[in-house]
Amino acid sequence: MYRHLVLKQDFEVAVAGTTAGDSPIERRFVIRKNRLIERLRRTRLSRLLCNLEYLQNWIMVPQPLMQFAQEFRPDVVVCVIEDWHMGLAWQIATRLNVPLVVNFQDLFCLSQFVPDKMRPFHWLVPFLVNRYRMLNRKAAQSFYTSEGMGNWFGQDGRGDVRVHLIFAV
Repeated sequence: MYRHLVLKQDFEVAVAGTTAGDSPIERRFVIRKNRLIERLRRTRLSRLLCNLEYLQNWIMVPQPLMQFAQEFRPDVVVCVIEDWHMGLAWQIATRLNVPLVVNFQDLFCLSQFVPDKMRPFHWLVPFLVNRYRMLNRKAAQSFYTSEGMGNWFGQDGRGDVRVHLIFAV
């Protein structure tokens, strides 16, 4: 994403995420997690907490994150689809009434490469799969890493996007 969105310098970019502090992008917001929950993540409750966050991120956006997005005033929200940030990206795009662009690099809840402590419970997988399909349907633009990914959704990628301001979650 850095090479595509930042090095080109055709538009302004802001980034938000749990690891945004590592980003070379000037406008960034680090989504901070509750300290107690972070301590509990180092226990056997880690997987449960992670799964609860997958659900929570579809119904609640942290107010400081929403304020950051509102102040930036993006023309579009871009999200690399994974199980944690995609609900936040959807909510922000919907609340700001701007298009959502999704980059499907993997179907994480179906992947064998997700660490056990982050793996969705079997009962949560259908919910997340339905969210992938919903985002693909409702997104202004979808990008896939392969023809196989496009075939999984039952349609081809939808072309190219050129925008002025981008808010990446």
